[in-house]
Amino acid sequence: TNLDESVLFASYPWIGYSIHELRRRRKPIGSFITAHIVQVIVYYSLYNAAQVVWSMWLYDKSISTSLEVCLFGMMLFWEYFSLVFVRSHASIKFFPRACFVYFIGFHLYFFYYARGFYGFSAIALALFMLHAMLYTVSELEVAALTRGEISIENPRANYIELPWPTWSASMPPTYTLFMTPNARVRGIYEDEVPLRPPNREDGLRRRRNAANSASEMVGLENGDVDIEGQN
Repeated sequence: TNLDESVLFASYPWIGYSIHELRRRRKPIGSFITAHIVQVIVYYSLYNAAQVVWSMWLYDKSISTSLEVCLFGMMLFWEYFSLVFVRSHASIKFFPRACFVYFIGFHLYFFYYARGFYGFSAIALALFMLHAMLYTVSELEVAALTRGEISIENPRANYIELPWPTWSASMPPTYTLFMTPNARVRGIYEDEVPLRPPNREDGLRRRRNAANSASEMVGLENGDVDIEGQN
């Protein structure tokens, strides 16, 4: 339906626009969809392989397997949370740094003690991260939405601006996953209003008001002198 296609265009433009163009030209879309499904399977396999390698490198201790699953699950949850909720400039600056500090703190404890309370430290890490998520949504995102920093037209305040033009329906380059945002969308209340240049009428009006004020001051002084003379 049209609603389903609109949702697909908005969520995955590199898929939705391509399907729309293939249908408009009366071309088959089966091979296109199959190629994307195979790509997802390959990327997921690479992700699982990397997860095994990272487990061998970082967690080469006599620990429970559930701890590794818990840590990787928290990282996956952080990724989805950032994708959905971390949109304002303040959230983009705060939440990744908070994740990094908490994650490094857990691993410092993990590597410093040979047999520590890893399960309790993982629970503490999850609670700290839950607090950071609640703070991000309630204090940063709501305020940004209220002042117009994020909207339907600008769903994210910070973004990566490429130095060359690209088609809006094309997939972003893979290396941009590792780049920091280099551009920012300013809210409607953050734009500086330029001062209006003075015109001739304003200058005449200011000089006229200054002359009237000066004449009133002179009149008051003369009145004071006459009253003193009468006394």
